[in-house]
Amino acid sequence: MVLSGFVRLMRITPEGDQIVIHHGTPGDLFGIAAAIENPAYSLTAKWASDGKALVWPAGAWPGISETLPGLAQATRRAVSARMHAMQDTIVEMATRPVAQRIALSLMRLADQAGRAT
Repeated sequence: MVLSGFVRLMRITPEGDQIVIHHGTPGDLFGIAAAIENPAYSLTAKWASDGKALVWPAGAWPGISETLPGLAQATRRAVSARMHAMQDTIVEMATRPVAQRIALSLMRLADQAGRAT
């Protein structure tokens, strides 16, 4: 869980390209493969700024989810939200002109990490 700072969740292609999938902000969960019973992580996390995170061993997830059902529920919500966001991105990529895709990406970033001023 991101406590402070910003983390980038990326997929690295076989050619070495880094594709940012999600920008994690304080309160976001990442590295949650064990929560969806996936034995391997499909993304790489890299800090985009100085930050701190709360971590636990992947093997501890069954006990943690039983002890802290609220965390388990939040994790399911995070997975669901990211799945919906990916679906929206796919639709945008298939149907929107480049300028609109850039504008939508900037709006998403502002929603995730921006501050009202």
